[in-house]
Amino acid sequence: LIQSLAITDIRFPASFKQESVKEIESLLEVNLPNASPELSRKSIQESLKANKDRESLDKSLSNTPPKVIYRNQPTMLVLIDGAPVWKKNENWGLDAVVNSPNTIIRIDDDAYYIFGSNRWYTARDLNGPYQEARNVPASLRNIESTLTDSDKTDNGFDNEFSDENAPAKSIIISTEPAELIQTNGEANFNPIANTSLMYVENSPNDIFMDVNSQQYYILLSGRWYSSRTLQGNWKSIGADQLPEDFGNIPKIFR
Repeated sequence: LIQSLAITDIRFPASFKQESVKEIESLLEVNLPNASPELSRKSIQESLKANKDRESLDKSLSNTPPKVIYRNQPTMLVLIDGAPVWKKNENWGLDAVVNSPNTIIRIDDDAYYIFGSNRWYTARDLNGPYQEARNVPASLRNIESTLTDSDKTDNGFDNEFSDENAPAKSIIISTEPAELIQTNGEANFNPIANTSLMYVENSPNDIFMDVNSQQYYILLSGRWYSSRTLQGNWKSIGADQLPEDFGNIPKIFR
C-alpha cells in the first residue's frame, strides 16, 4: 500500500499556469495515498527499471542542434558525409561522390556537376560557386533519364516557391550535418491572430517569431530550435518550453 507520496517533478504543456500545476501536485499527494492502491513488488521493480532505462536513453540522445543555414533565396543544400569519396561509376563511366545523397560528378578534375530540380549545375571547384549549366557534356545528358527515374532527382532542392521551374539561386556544400531554412526574398512576417506570434509566409519552412521576446523559433524534423536571429546560434528547446501562445496557434499552422 502507498502510505505517503511526495512529487519531486511534474510536467505539463507550457500553456498550463503554474498555479494549476501546484494545485494538481497537492491534490495527488493528499488524495492518492487515501485511495490505497495496491502495488506488487514486481510492478514497482519493473517501473524503476523502465525509468532507469529511459534516463539512460535520454543521455544517449544528443540535443546539439545541427548547423542551420538561412538564405533569402531558393537554395540547394548538398550534404557530404565528411570528406568527399570519389569513385568511378562503372555504368556512367564518370567519377562520382559516393558518400552523398546527391549526384555529384567530376570531369577531368576541373569541372564539377551537381544534379537537382531536373537540371545540372556546374563549378570549377567542388565548393563552388555554382551556376546552372547551359552546355552540358553529352556524357551527362546520357545519364539524365537514370537520375530522373531514381530517388536522386531532387535531393537537396525541392523548390516549393511560387515558380517551381526556377533554378536554385545558390548551392551550399556541407561536409557536416546541416539544415537549410530559406525565404523567397526578405522574410515576410504575418501575425497570428490572438497570439503574440508571427509566422514567415514566404518560406517552405516552419519559421515563427515571438513578438514579446523577439525570439525566433523553427521546427526541424519534429524538434524545436530558437535563436535571436535567423542567421545565428540556434539552440534546442523542448516543446514544453515554447511560449504559451504556441498552444493558441490555429490548427491550420500545425
